[in-house]
Amino acid sequence: MSKLLALYFYQVGFRFSELVLLMAIPLFFYILPMENNLMNIPVIEVGNKLIGFNVIGLLIPLIVSAKILMQKRLPLREVALITTIVATVTYLYTNFDPDVGIIIYFFAIPPMLAAAIAFILKKDPRVNDYNTALMTYVCATLGILIGADVLYLYHILQWWRPDGAVFIIIGGAGVTDGIFLAGIIAVLFDLIFTCQEHNVVKDFVRMLKQD
Repeated sequence: MSKLLALYFYQVGFRFSELVLLMAIPLFFYILPMENNLMNIPVIEVGNKLIGFNVIGLLIPLIVSAKILMQKRLPLREVALITTIVATVTYLYTNFDPDVGIIIYFFAIPPMLAAAIAFILKKDPRVNDYNTALMTYVCATLGILIGADVLYLYHILQWWRPDGAVFIIIGGAGVTDGIFLAGIIAVLFDLIFTCQEHNVVKDFVRMLKQD
């Protein structure tokens, strides 16, 4: 299954180095019996709060997205538009629980929304042409990062716990799986929309009937 997924990611425009970051490294962390603190990197201390980031939930998506954008494989205007919409929607239905952390309800919504907007926007003749799979991945992951983490950072910093220091992990806790899986789900939604657009399912059913 993982090989088929990697092959599809490669076919739709992701490069080998990006596949290693997106799949090999996260699987390495998940499969091996490692402590979670190996994935959480502390950066700065603010009062009694230590702020850091998660390797899978922040670093890898940022590296892959930045690489795609720096290589100009996507138009920045459309990326900014879709990411803003996804981030806004994510922020509206995300909640911060001091005992749990950031809670993302139905984390399949951001990638589905990103895929839908990417396909609709691409049909506009005034919009620059782009790869919908890459657009969906970048906008879904960045949208969740901004909507579920960055926009909640102020609220988290205002939260005070009297019993000691607090380790605030950007891209950590419930957001980690949300961002990691959102990237994969985003590309799968791209596959669904592509099949729908080209009537792949109807052609397949018609072929079976002919046989």
